[in-house]
Amino acid sequence: MSWENEDDSSTDSDEEEEVANLCLMANIEKLNDSNFSIHDLQEIYDKLLDEFVKASNENEDLKKTNDELQKENESLKVQNKTFEKAKAISNNELCVFGEPTTTQDQAPIKN
Repeated sequence: MSWENEDDSSTDSDEEEEVANLCLMANIEKLNDSNFSIHDLQEIYDKLLDEFVKASNENEDLKKTNDELQKENESLKVQNKTFEKAKAISNNELCVFGEPTTTQDQAPIKN
């Protein structure tokens, strides 16, 4: 991981938070301009709380998925290195016995 990517994501997160705060402030201004009852305000609050809980749960699920994908990625990197080493060993053995290492090294077949 690089710090540069994390800085970008925190900047994006800061910008998203700022936009959310501006929207919230605009909504509060609308509420102040209108005559809502306590019951209406409670319903609005409950809906926002439900949305927050859903978003938080989705965020946790995405974090878990991200962690799993990062682990899989690391595993695949290790597996790839193993295959590269095996290929290099195989190519070295072919060179030792005087056999071509690739099909490009082979002479073309004449008819």
